[in-house]
Amino acid sequence: MKQQIVSEISSKLSELKIPVQTGNGADLTINTDFLDAGWSTGSKKISYEASVFVNEQDNVVYMYEKTVEVGKGFSFGSSSGTTFQSGKTLFRKVKSVQYGPDGKAYEYSLDLGAIPKAAKETAKKYGWKFKTVLSKGKAMYPDGYSAASVPSANMADPVVHAGAALQEPSVAPPEAPLQPQYSDPQKPFYSEAKQKSERKGSKFGFIGFMILGVLMALILMAGKATVTGWAISAVTFAAAFFIQRKISKKGFLLNLVLWLVTGFVLLMLSTAFTTQEVNMTTARLKNAQMTTAVDSAGKPQDKVGSYQTDTPQLVVSAELRSAPTNTKVRFVWKYLTSDILITEFPMNSGNNEPDIYVFNYINNQGRPWPQGEYRVEMFIEDREKPDATVDFEVN
Repeated sequence: MKQQIVSEISSKLSELKIPVQTGNGADLTINTDFLDAGWSTGSKKISYEASVFVNEQDNVVYMYEKTVEVGKGFSFGSSSGTTFQSGKTLFRKVKSVQYGPDGKAYEYSLDLGAIPKAAKETAKKYGWKFKTVLSKGKAMYPDGYSAASVPSANMADPVVHAGAALQEPSVAPPEAPLQPQYSDPQKPFYSEAKQKSERKGSKFGFIGFMILGVLMALILMAGKATVTGWAISAVTFAAAFFIQRKISKKGFLLNLVLWLVTGFVLLMLSTAFTTQEVNMTTARLKNAQMTTAVDSAGKPQDKVGSYQTDTPQLVVSAELRSAPTNTKVRFVWKYLTSDILITEFPMNSGNNEPDIYVFNYINNQGRPWPQGEYRVEMFIEDREKPDATVDFEVN
C-alpha cells in the first residue's frame, strides 16, 4: 500500500511539472524555485521546499513545507504587497520556467496549494490520514527506519531499536473479549443501556435548549431585532422546550433531532426580524503589532512603536484565530497627521488552518517616509468596526 501511495503522489506532482526526488531521508522531497505570478512590478522569487513521509505504522501521510521569499517593486503611492500563509502552504499563483527536450524554455503557472492537495487526495483515496507538520523531522524517516523493509500487515510487527539486532517477535495469546457488566444479571442485556440512553437524552435536551436560548437572544440583540421578532422567537422557543420536556425520556436521538430542527427554525426567525446584518464568523484577531520583519509563517520577529524615515518597509502582523476557511481580512493603512488613506488590501485565508499569522507591509520605494502618526486597521469579513487597530509613528 505504501508504495502505491508514494507512486501516485509522485505521478500527480509530475503532472504538475513539479521536480520530485526520492530518498534524501524521506519518501519524496521537493526543492525548487518559483516566481510569484501575481507580482505586478519587479520580481519575487519563492524558494519552495517540501518533504513527504508515508508512515505505514500509523497509516498517516506526513508533509512538511517551507517557503523563503525575496522580492521588490512596491510603491507607497500606487501599490502594496502581501503574503498570507500558515508556514506550510502558500495559497497563490506562481510560475516557473523549464526546458524541454528540444532545448526550448517553457513557462507554466500553478497554485502552490495544488502540491499538498495532491498528497492529501491520495491519502484519503486509500483511507489514510494526512497531516501537515511544522517540523521537518516529522516528515522524514525516523532513526532506524528502513523504507525497503516494510512489515507485512499479516505478521506481528517487531520492535526495531537503532543499533540493536532484531529479536524474534513474541506473540501473546489472544485475550478473551471483555463482556459488558450489568448490575442485575437477571434483566435483559438491553435494559440498562436503554435507561442510560433515556437519561442521556433528557440531560442533553435540557442543556442543549438552554444553550439554544442564549444563542437566540444574542443573535436577536446583535441584529437589533424588532419587537415582533422577539415575540415570535420567544413563543417558538417556549413551544419547542415544552415538547422537549414531554419527549425527554424518549432517547438521545429524538432529542437531538428536535434540537436541530428548533435551532434551524430559530435561526431563520432571528435573522428574518433583525434590522441589520449579523456576521456569524468565529474568526478573531489577536496580538496585532508593528514589526520590522516576519518569519516564513508570518510570525513577527520583534515589536516596535516607531520607525525611522529611511525604514525600508512598514510591517504589521496579527494572529488570526478560529477562522473558517476562506475568511476575509482587510488591512487599511492611514497617515493620521494629514488624514490621508494610504492604501487598502483585502485577502482571503484560503484552505489554511484555523489559527495562523497574517501580515501586511508597504514600502516607499526608497523615498523617506513622511514624519508623523500612522495607523493600521484590520477588519474581518465586512465588519464596519475594525477587529484590531495598531498606531505607530515615523520620526
